[in-house]
Amino acid sequence: MPPLSSPEQSTNLNDGEAGLGFDKSSQYLQPPQDAKASLNGTPNQSSHQSERSSLNPSPVHSQQLNMIEGGGFVQDSAYQQNGFRKDDMLQNEKIQATNNYVDHSMQMAQNAGSLNTIYPNVSDRKEFAHQLSNQNFRHPQINNNAAFQSPRYTFPSSFPANSPVRAVAPTQINPSSNLTFPPQNNFQSVQPSTDLSQQHIPLPSINTSQNHIHSSQNYSHTPQNYTQLPQNNTQSSQNYCQSQQNYTQNYIQPSVQAGMAQLSLGSNTPKPIDLLQCRKILPDNGYKPPIPKLEDHYRDVNCKPSLLRCTLNAMPKKQELLNQIKLPLGLLVHPFKDLPNLTVIQSSVIVRFPDDFLIDLSTRQYGDPTNRPEIQNSTVEFIAPQEYTMRPPQPAIYVFLFDVSQNAIHSGYLSIACQALVEELGNLPGDSRTKLAFIAYDSYIHFLSLPDDSSKPHMLTITDINDVFVPLHDNILINLSEDTQKITELLNCLPELFNGTEDTDSCLGAALQAAHKCLVNSGGRITVFQTVLPSIGPGKLTSREDPNERASKDVKNLKPANDFYQRLALECNGQHIAIDLFMLNKQYADIATISPAARYSSGSINSYYGFSATNASLVEKFEFDFRRYLVRKIGFEAVMRVRCTKGICVSDFHGNGFVRSTDLLALPNVNPDAGFAMKLTVEETLDVYPNAIFQAALLYTTSKGERRIRVHTLMLPVTGSVHELVSSADVMAVVGFLGCMAVDRSISASLNDAREALINAVSDCLVAYRDKQTRSSSFNSIYVPPSLTLFPLYILALLKCIAFRSRISTKLDERVAALLSIKSRPLAYTFAMIYPGLYSLTDLLPAEQAYPRPLHLSAAYLSLNGAFLLDKGDEMILLVRKAIPISWCLNVLDVASFNNIPQTGMIGLPVLENEQSSKLRGFIEHLLSNRVHHAPLLIIRDDSPQKNLFFDSLLEDRTESTSSYPEFLQYIQKIMNN
Repeated sequence: MPPLSSPEQSTNLNDGEAGLGFDKSSQYLQPPQDAKASLNGTPNQSSHQSERSSLNPSPVHSQQLNMIEGGGFVQDSAYQQNGFRKDDMLQNEKIQATNNYVDHSMQMAQNAGSLNTIYPNVSDRKEFAHQLSNQNFRHPQINNNAAFQSPRYTFPSSFPANSPVRAVAPTQINPSSNLTFPPQNNFQSVQPSTDLSQQHIPLPSINTSQNHIHSSQNYSHTPQNYTQLPQNNTQSSQNYCQSQQNYTQNYIQPSVQAGMAQLSLGSNTPKPIDLLQCRKILPDNGYKPPIPKLEDHYRDVNCKPSLLRCTLNAMPKKQELLNQIKLPLGLLVHPFKDLPNLTVIQSSVIVRFPDDFLIDLSTRQYGDPTNRPEIQNSTVEFIAPQEYTMRPPQPAIYVFLFDVSQNAIHSGYLSIACQALVEELGNLPGDSRTKLAFIAYDSYIHFLSLPDDSSKPHMLTITDINDVFVPLHDNILINLSEDTQKITELLNCLPELFNGTEDTDSCLGAALQAAHKCLVNSGGRITVFQTVLPSIGPGKLTSREDPNERASKDVKNLKPANDFYQRLALECNGQHIAIDLFMLNKQYADIATISPAARYSSGSINSYYGFSATNASLVEKFEFDFRRYLVRKIGFEAVMRVRCTKGICVSDFHGNGFVRSTDLLALPNVNPDAGFAMKLTVEETLDVYPNAIFQAALLYTTSKGERRIRVHTLMLPVTGSVHELVSSADVMAVVGFLGCMAVDRSISASLNDAREALINAVSDCLVAYRDKQTRSSSFNSIYVPPSLTLFPLYILALLKCIAFRSRISTKLDERVAALLSIKSRPLAYTFAMIYPGLYSLTDLLPAEQAYPRPLHLSAAYLSLNGAFLLDKGDEMILLVRKAIPISWCLNVLDVASFNNIPQTGMIGLPVLENEQSSKLRGFIEHLLSNRVHHAPLLIIRDDSPQKNLFFDSLLEDRTESTSSYPEFLQYIQKIMNN
């Protein structure tokens, strides 16, 4: 892990920012440039207009049989890659072919005069010849030679002058048959007795630019110029060639109908998948991100993908390669995630110089640097020394703003929130300096104080909301450890103070100004509960939603109506104050305008649209989320920087915070549930280092007043191969990053532009992939590499989710809340909302299967006698079908039959003492264990009025206003063909 940069690199900095190379230059978070149907801000071209360069065919094509002499190397990529078909060739034929293959390799190497002196023993020479013929073998002497770094070659780029070469022509190809291969025998390696480190065996190469076979033609080509084998090799060569020609005629039958199975990307290219033919594409055990292909000693250097992951697990050498594959390059970071085992390093200095890096912390002596904890751990936290603290640590101060308008009191939220707060007072993060303040607001601002000479709380009301001030400041901020009992009494009586109110107005803007004045000298956190549209005072708003346009194709009013809340948030950001929103509205409250208060102050936005004390599901979710919110970890006065290998830069940020400079994010508060995304740009050719390294460094103050730096490290290989880039794609990260970009496009341009850009992102990528594979592509198929199999499906799910769906009645506040959630929450949290999990709960009993496998989101997988769980991330729905067995109803729901399930549904599962019930509850607990937000379980009947909550989430089926997954694929195919 590279050491953190020195604070001396920056001057005139605040809050210890110098230690991470932070500077004071600031700029606003700029939205992407408005360009039609392109998420990256540049106009897209259609496939017939844009110039697409195709890759050169592989030097040794998978349909050719090229035999190279002089160094004993024989390459037949189809032979080596795929292996024999056991049912197509007798065992003695396999043995004979393999023996001829190895004997011939050994004979050629002996003719070159290289092996006799090194391997006196015949068996050693034969074993070495077999290793040399293996595509993956590399000589120790030349293992690090630059000529051997290409993924398609294992031999130098030119021949010695006296190297004889002979190429064997392929046989005629039958374009209508399938492709099968003979087996590859594996020999156990035998180490030679002679040290090879001082020896050199030349391995020649061959120019095969004339030997290309195109899968689009019934084609056979024989090179005209080649050198014959030496005379004493004739018989061995004839045996070998005859065996290979028999194998070619009998077993290599490529299928042109398979389209792109014969690729020009090298012998290690995975076989593409035709999405129009392959429908069951979900992984059995859930999606697993690809692992970067690093050297063995680097495999443990990376942090977990849940903390830091890249859309591509290989870095392109230049930006042009990225432009060819049409995939985004970005990082997704979950910097402050709760970690059970976090390595914490306490040292008087943070390593900056190589000499210091060699010091062993345990012995305080020079030693092996690999023993240092920051080398042995990919995620580490430093206790920062004094130089990282420019002022006394900030105390934990929390201000709560309660909406007490008539609508708020009728919703019943106030009693629930106050009761939860009373019970969690002792668990609030902080120390003896922790203070609380409580402000209620309707048409006026009501300060709740605890005077020293009174045991009961007092309420001070400010009627002039256009000129807000804070009276008796010392009595407003209450010390938690000294006055816990008084705070409890205040919270218990607060709901009663406003019972029966008839005030329907809300002065949210003025209340925020008052809270800001309370914290201006110290910093802290403001928690807001809002139930109605702010209608009076600073920041007042009017309704912009037309209920008749909720199903319109052109969605309006996604932008803020004014910049009042954004300007206030920027003031709060500069004074280390964050604003968190709990939106509990039943009617339109204009979240689009209010949300910048949280977005630009690094706060959070929690929406519970339609909240009512009678809605048991929402009450359960709100109470759970608010309790976690109170007790979760918090970091104050934080800044985050992502450091990259030279030549790579961060060009854009996504998430809640303020971009102070090009790569520095100012975060007054940071919480474990906040996620960020960064767009990367390759500015210089990456030809100096074989790997690129990224570090996300978060500098923050704990609730105990301790300054810390948390660092996550990610290393990715650098490649110049388009094939390796495409194969390394993390499709879940790609879709999550595209979702963040689409949110910006929806707000800055329009929802239609964002939807069109998402569709173009799929079609452009698949067209680019098709154009790089073969010059004659099938127009009746959609071929994708295995890494992108789920790409069209996930994009369709993104288009159908509440944030981006069109022509479906969607309340504006619900849509905006979903958009902001995609942009500001970690990938794992939001993806369950994008593509929910569907499971059959009748498959829990088999002992060999711990948990049920995910199903495609289609009604075709719903049997009439089953029960199915839909996991939407923030809620779960259990659908019970009509023909469910009576025994299942008794064992799981404790009801006599299907007809005894309430029409209004059930909340949660009863705890029953039987195997079926315990397994089902264990599975649900397993799903909930991987998230921090609560997901209440709603159980509904097949004929329930609420069944649309379930069936509307079956994204792969057709509805009146949306297409099915097969129809979407056909639409993508039409775009590609045009």
